[in-house]
Amino acid sequence: MKKRIIGLLMALCLIVGLLPVTALAENTTSTVKKVAITTGAGGAANRKEWTADFAAPVYGKCIEDGAAIDWENATDTDYNISISQSTAGLELTLKDANLQLDCMHNFAIFVHYDGPLTINLIGANVISNKQENSPACLLLRATSTVITGGGSLTANSQGYSGSHAHAEFVYIDGSQALYYNYASVIDCDNDLTIKDVTVNLKQDSTSNNPYANLCIRASGNVVIDHANLDLYSEFGSTIQLGAHRHNSTLDKTGKTITVKNGSKVKIESGAVWCFRPGDGSNLIFDTDNGTEIIAKGYGGAFKFTPVIQGSADVNIVAGATMDGSDATAYNREAGQQVTAYTDITYFAITHKHTGGTATCAKKAECTICGEEYGEPVAHTYTRTDCSQDSICSVCNQVAVPAGTHTG
Repeated sequence: MKKRIIGLLMALCLIVGLLPVTALAENTTSTVKKVAITTGAGGAANRKEWTADFAAPVYGKCIEDGAAIDWENATDTDYNISISQSTAGLELTLKDANLQLDCMHNFAIFVHYDGPLTINLIGANVISNKQENSPACLLLRATSTVITGGGSLTANSQGYSGSHAHAEFVYIDGSQALYYNYASVIDCDNDLTIKDVTVNLKQDSTSNNPYANLCIRASGNVVIDHANLDLYSEFGSTIQLGAHRHNSTLDKTGKTITVKNGSKVKIESGAVWCFRPGDGSNLIFDTDNGTEIIAKGYGGAFKFTPVIQGSADVNIVAGATMDGSDATAYNREAGQQVTAYTDITYFAITHKHTGGTATCAKKAECTICGEEYGEPVAHTYTRTDCSQDSICSVCNQVAVPAGTHTG
C-alpha cells in the first residue's frame, strides 16, 4: 500500500512537471495595471497599451520624426524603446528616442505598476507635447521610480491655462484610481531617484496661473544622485513634493529632496516658487564632490530649512533679486543646520574653490570644477648685479633691465 501511494505521488509530480508554463501562470496576479505609449495626435490609433505582465521584452522604433512608433519591425538591436519585466521589477529603456505629441489630455509615457520601475536613458532622448493644456510627458505610478542609465532626457510640456481644473484623476477599470497634475513634465507617485543622467525639463505656458505648471512633481522623496538637472517653468514650481495644493490626499510632510554626489541642479521659474519642496518637507544637501544647486524665480517662496551634510565647504546665499546681487551669505560648519529661507527669489549652494597652486603667471585651478580662482602670486625676481636683467624665475618677466642701477 505504501509503495502504491509513493508511486501515485511520483506520477502526479510528473504530470505537473509536464504542464505548460502558461497554464501555471494563469493563477498568478499581474502587477502591470497599465503601460501606454502615445505619440502624434493621440487617441487609440497613436497609442500602444499593455494591461498584463510582460512575458517577453517588447521593442519599438520611432518613425515619422517621432510622431509614430513601429512596434512590429523593431528588434533587440534596432530599437528606440524597450519594455521588459523581471523579478527586479519593470524596466523601460529609451535609446535615442524621439516622442512627439500634438494632443491634449494624453501622456507620452504612462506606467501604472505595482512594483519598482526603472527608466534607462541611453543616448539623447526627447519627449515633447506641442498642445497647450497638455499633461505630463511622463506619468509614472510605481512603488518607486529610478531614472538612470548614463544618457539624457530633454522634455517639454505645455502648461494649463485654467485655474483649478487641472487637478484630475485617471480611471482604471471604472474606478477612480490615480491623481495626476495636468502640467507636470514628470509626474511621479512615491519615491523618485534621478541618477547618473542629464535631465532638461521645460514647462511652457501662455497662462498666468502660477500654481499649474511644474517640471517635477513627486508624492514621495526625490534623490538627485550624480546627475545634472536643468529645469525651467514659465509659471509655478519647478520641483514640488507631495500633492498639488488642490488635492489634499497626498501628504508631503516629512518628504525630502536630496542632492548629492556631485550633482549640478539649475532651477528657474518665471513666476513664483522656483524651488518649493512643500510645507513640511525639506532639502538635504551633501556638499562633497562639488554638488551645487542654483534656484531662482520671481517672488519665490522658499519655506524649508535645508540640512547641509558632507565635509566640503560651500557658499550658501539667499536673496530677493533674480540675479542674486543682494544675496546674503550664510556661513556654516560641517553638519550645521542653516537658517530657514522664507520668501526669497534667489537661492544657491555652490562649492568653494579649493586646491591647485597659483603662480605669478596663472591663478590656482580648482580641483573640483577645474576653474581658475584667486589671484596670481607675486613674481620672484633674481639678479646678481646691475649688468644683468632682474628676471622672474617662474615666468621670465623682466622687472629691471640690465644697466639700471638701484639703491
